[in-house]
Amino acid sequence: MNPLVSAIMLVWCVMVLVFGVIGNSSAALWDRGGGLIYDSDQNITWLQDANYGAGSSYDDGDSTTDGRMTWANAVAWAENLIFYDSVRGVYLENWRLPDIAPANGFSWEMTFSYDGSTDFGFNITRDSTEMAHLFHVTLGNPSQFNIQGESLLEYGLQNTSYFSNLQNYTYWSYIWAAVENGGPGAPLAFHFDTGLQDDGYRMNQCYAWAVMDGDVAPVPIPGAAWFLSSGLFCIIGLRKKFWKMSAFLFPVLFVFGIAGNVNAALIDRGGGLIYDSDQNITWLQDANYAMTSGYDADGRMTGDVAVVWAEGLEYYDSLRNITLTDWRLPKTCDGLYEFGWDGTTTAGYNITTSEMGYMYYVNLGNSGYYATDGTYPQMGWGLVNTGPFNNLTHPTPNEYWSGTVYSFSPLGSWAFVFETGTQGPGNRDQIYLYAWAVRDGDVAAVPVPSAVWLLSSGLIGLAGFRFKMQSRLNKWNSIHRGIE
Repeated sequence: MNPLVSAIMLVWCVMVLVFGVIGNSSAALWDRGGGLIYDSDQNITWLQDANYGAGSSYDDGDSTTDGRMTWANAVAWAENLIFYDSVRGVYLENWRLPDIAPANGFSWEMTFSYDGSTDFGFNITRDSTEMAHLFHVTLGNPSQFNIQGESLLEYGLQNTSYFSNLQNYTYWSYIWAAVENGGPGAPLAFHFDTGLQDDGYRMNQCYAWAVMDGDVAPVPIPGAAWFLSSGLFCIIGLRKKFWKMSAFLFPVLFVFGIAGNVNAALIDRGGGLIYDSDQNITWLQDANYAMTSGYDADGRMTGDVAVVWAEGLEYYDSLRNITLTDWRLPKTCDGLYEFGWDGTTTAGYNITTSEMGYMYYVNLGNSGYYATDGTYPQMGWGLVNTGPFNNLTHPTPNEYWSGTVYSFSPLGSWAFVFETGTQGPGNRDQIYLYAWAVRDGDVAAVPVPSAVWLLSSGLIGLAGFRFKMQSRLNKWNSIHRGIE
């Protein structure tokens, strides 16, 4: 076979194997890891745990641990949810309850139907009704009645796929069907036990399931660089004369940095920006920029002022010649105050589920005043390592505000003490602490589609190089045979 054709076929094979070009591309549910399931039919991400709100402060039913809530509490729970994605090491917000849109696109039709043609009834399969579509289409479950209105012997929640704790009961949507728009003046809901979509009294106790729009973050670029090198090894490894290509291969590996900094948690991007690859956020290198920039004399401010400062910050990146916005304060997992030292509580020591706690203990490798077994003070405690950051100890390693409100107190917000490695809530209206600005993601990251292009370009370029070399060798062999 023509060497160029062979190489192109290998390019395709590598892309199929690595990126899943063929096979599962039409699958509706993708397990993204970290407790997240992507629904490609509806372009939304579901929490894998369909009763994640059980036991939260919003769980206001007869039992405060079963996950059933009134409609208002269910809406508030989803909108305030901050979920830690353990695979990507990031906190995800912008959650909501599932959506239900009118069948005709503009007003509610609450006439009962069996065939799914209205907004009230069975066998509703439109992708604009997220729970009904998931139940009937994606999971393939049957309603209690077929479209002719005949009762079925086997119906209900028979397939739950990747999901856990999906209750055989009613779940709230976030939609309030207003009377002026043809609705009943009540919230809409879906029954996973029967496949019925209807409305319900807002004080009823139903379950809540959080979803967010779109997919979670793509594979970071170091992985794409590895795919490139894998493709090169795949092609070259098939040839007996591997050593002849080494002069071409290793410069490519060097350029893409396959060895070296791939697993680094803190990467200096220049321009006063430090990328945290574990948590997929970018920190200001100056941990007291509010003081350095002249916003505040010493950088200490109330929690409310700190939030305003971070959210309004416009930082000039001198390396890329751009002004960066979308800053915020670091996040903390909210929950009822529970003090401890083993890292499993909401307050205390050795907690790594908050962004500042993870920075202190994991990225910088510092130790808390308390050890995980409760002994204190443990040897070497405190802010011994500050990494690539400036002013983290100015004037002393002190308390920093989190942007996460403590939901159990009207004036509370979470904070972290870099002097001892502890976290807890404080009065954001009266206490003056420092503020450290972060923003989601990396700066000027190369988009993943470019990595796909690099993969194919590199492999095709290699194939062309090999084809050219083979032609020269064939020509040389012909001349050599002519001499003989």
